[in-house]
Parts: sequence; C-alpha cells; structure tokens
Amino acid sequence: MDRWVRGALALVAAVIIGYSIQILRLAFHPELSKIPGPFLSRFTVWPMKLQVISGRRTHYIHKLHQIYGPVVRIAPFEVAFGDITAYREIHRIGTPFTKSAWYQEQNPLQYSDDTCGVFGVRDQRKANARRKLFQQAGTKAAVKQWEPIVVDIVRQTVQKIKRDAANGVADLMKWWPMMTADVLGTLAFGEPFRVIEKEEVRHTSRQTKCARGRANTPGRKLNCSKTLKVQ
Repeated sequence: MDRWVRGALALVAAVIIGYSIQILRLAFHPELSKIPGPFLSRFTVWPMKLQVISGRRTHYIHKLHQIYGPVVRIAPFEVAFGDITAYREIHRIGTPFTKSAWYQEQNPLQYSDDTCGVFGVRDQRKANARRKLFQQAGTKAAVKQWEPIVVDIVRQTVQKIKRDAANGVADLMKWWPMMTADVLGTLAFGEPFRVIEKEEVRHTSRQTKCARGRANTPGRKLNCSKTLKVQ
C-alpha cells in the first residue's frame, strides 16, 4: 500500500514540477520578458481574470498603459497594445498576425471558421473570401445612401444624452447599445427599432439579446416575453 501511495505522490509531484517549469519558462521567455507589465502577470492570468469578473478590464488595461507605456504584458501569454501604428498593423486587411483561439471561444456554437461569423474567422484566406461577400454593403455609395439616416439616429441619441446630463447624470452605457440597435435595425431591415425614440428595449431587440444569452449560457432559462423599460 505504501508503494502505491509513494507512487501517487511522486506522480503528483512530477506534474506540479512540470507545470511549474512551463510557467517559469513562459514567465521569463527571452522575448516576452522584455515587455513591461505587472510582475505577477508574468506567472498567472488571475490579475486580469479578476478585472474581467469585476467588469473593469478596460479601465485596468488603460491604467497599465498609463504606468508602463503603449505595450504592456497583461498575462503570461497576452500583450496589450495602446499604439495606433501597432493597432493598424495588427488589424489591417492582409495582416500577418493570426487571431487567437479566443475569438472562437466566446460562443459554444461558433467553434470553427465554418461556424462563426466574420469577426471570428482565423484563417486569412477564409476571412478574405467571407469579407468579399459583405463588401458591397460597405462601398462609398452605400455608405452615402445610409448616412443621413444614421446621422439622424446619432443626433437623437446625443439629444437624449444632453437631456440626461442637464438633469445631473448621463449614462452612456445605456444609450450606446440602444443607438447601435437602431442603426443595425436600419441597415438590416430598412428602418430602426425606434429604441431611442421610445426609450425602451422593444420586443425584437430583447429577443435578439435573449437569443445570444441562450447561446452563451446553454441550459439557462431566460424570459424573453416582456418588453424591458429602460430605467
């Protein structure tokens, strides 16, 4: 019996040692170790995970850029760029950089290039082919056609924000999604959902949100039958 216990302990110790070696190799990688950032972030993703859970990921990364500069190591295998030149190089069409698996890990139904939307396609050739299907809607002529309607929605939104600000507080995180819903409704269906005008998330918009929620949380029951009044 003692032999089995010793064997099990040895196996556990070997796994821990092997895992620790991997962590240390990544933490002190000759290239990644040159990038500034919090010392703890070299070894674990939990400082970033805690910020994500608390809903302050964007604020946290912005603060790190203020401390460490335009390039910051925010996790053992993750680097944040706050430089416009780097951003354009990374995200331009034909970029040599491949999207990480994160883009296909946000929705269990979109797990590959063939099942996800344009935003999540990782293979450059497939992404280019998919993008060409949407190029017509993004031509200069098409944009000019929709510009007056989109501008009108933006003006309505700004007026609502100014009204709230005059009363003391303007919640941009309330108005931006509503404005987005109206713009997308216009581009997709020819007319807005009029969420901004009525200041409520109407049935169609709520159903869309619930459908996304169901996809992201399988097995969870969400009530999508009621109109949600924005407070």
